[in-house]
Amino acid sequence: MNLDFVRGTYWLGAIANALTAAQLLMPTGSMILGFPGLRAPGAAGQPAVVAAVLMLGWAVVLIWAHLRTRHRRTVLAIALGVVIVLAAVNVASAATGAATWSEVARPLAIQALLAVMFGMSIPIARRAAIESGVG
Repeated sequence: MNLDFVRGTYWLGAIANALTAAQLLMPTGSMILGFPGLRAPGAAGQPAVVAAVLMLGWAVVLIWAHLRTRHRRTVLAIALGVVIVLAAVNVASAATGAATWSEVARPLAIQALLAVMFGMSIPIARRAAIESGVG
């Protein structure tokens, strides 16, 4: 595997974040990536908008890291941590009954794919940085 895999991982993460941001801004009942629409009238709408902005910001960080993959390889570890925490939140939601297992199955599958890809990309990027004298 090479840096193209790492770059693809960054892009997949950026796309997943952008789609999740779009989902946060859609009305309840619509679905992207298996997540039900989260925006609701009143107070619940503002946190969804804030979360969407943060998701878009993270998508930009992933694209930024893609541009200088060897220099910004630490972003991979941060992204892996974020994905693991989001997956844990989904598992906890289902385990406590706040969501059903069928509701979290698709998001968990996407998070598992991203976690594997980010995890595999870390040593590739580290090796490439060392070989190029960046690391």
